This record gives sequence, C-alpha cells and structure tokens, in this order.
Amino acid sequence: MNYCVVDAESLPSYLTSTGSLTRAFKTVCRGFHIEQKCLRRNAPFYTRECLLLDNGRPLVWARSVLFSTHNETIATFYRLGSQSLGERLLFAAENRSTNKGVSSIEANKATRGTLVRGPYTFFEVSGADPDLQAAMADGVSPTVNYGRSSQFTWPHHDSVLFLSEVFSPYAETVLA
Repeated sequence: MNYCVVDAESLPSYLTSTGSLTRAFKTVCRGFHIEQKCLRRNAPFYTRECLLLDNGRPLVWARSVLFSTHNETIATFYRLGSQSLGERLLFAAENRSTNKGVSSIEANKATRGTLVRGPYTFFEVSGADPDLQAAMADGVSPTVNYGRSSQFTWPHHDSVLFLSEVFSPYAETVLA
C-alpha cells in the first residue's frame, strides 16, 4: 500500500471540513450506521477500527488510536461499539449544547475541559492492502482513495487520540 500526502487545495470540501463526519453523513444517508471491526487494548494504547456505512455500503474506514491513562476517557472510548467517536467523545460537549447528542455522565467526564484538534494531513492511498481493500469493497475495487488524519489532545488530562479516515469513492458521491 502506498501513501502520498496531498495538498488540501486540490481536495473536495467535504474532506477539509472540521465538523462531525457522522453528522454530515446522517443528514444525507437514510441507512447510515457504524460497524466496529476491531478493538484492541494494550494500555495505555487503545485502538479501534470501524466502517461508516450507508445501507451496508462502505463510506469510510476509520482507525483511532487513543493514548491515555484518564479512566473516563478510556471507558468512553472502549464502550463505543457501534456509536460515533465524534458524537460520544470528540464533539460530545457541542452535541449536548445543541441537544443533538448523548448527555451521559460518562461522556461528560471524558470531554470536560478543552479539546484541541491539530491540523489535518491529507493523503491518497493507492494499491490498498488486502484488509483495507476488503473493508472498502462494494463490487468495485478502486485503486486510489482519499484519506485524512488528525490528532486530538485533552491538555487537562494528557490524553491524545490519533484518527485516520479513508473515504470510499461512494462517500464522495454522497457528500458532493
């Protein structure tokens, strides 16, 4: 698999949006859901891989890696299952203020304080590895997909989350 960093100027606007990706898909996809594929625990590292789907059709493959010793953040991350990382952890405070998300005590403790998002790095993935290719397959085997990665930090409890997302060509048609 080859990665090539690309300039944000040449990318569709949906890739550069800093808002909740789940929220964007929920507004245009009737059958949106999240399927957790993998969850690994190797304290203080926690890794989650999932697919964002529209009626079973892949939109985005996402991998998040949390580095934390903060119990509430770890608990929230580890219990996500088919729930949205953005809605439950990254944008939970925003969701509560607009009455659009979960208002659990667990999410409140995990998101208390300032969350800082670093800049995106954008990339193209070509010659995808068999696991990614299988996850993104929907009858067509694309040779190039766009992706992005970013870093979130909670300075008040020294937690860091790295998020990488690879978009299927179908995602581009849905969000364009």
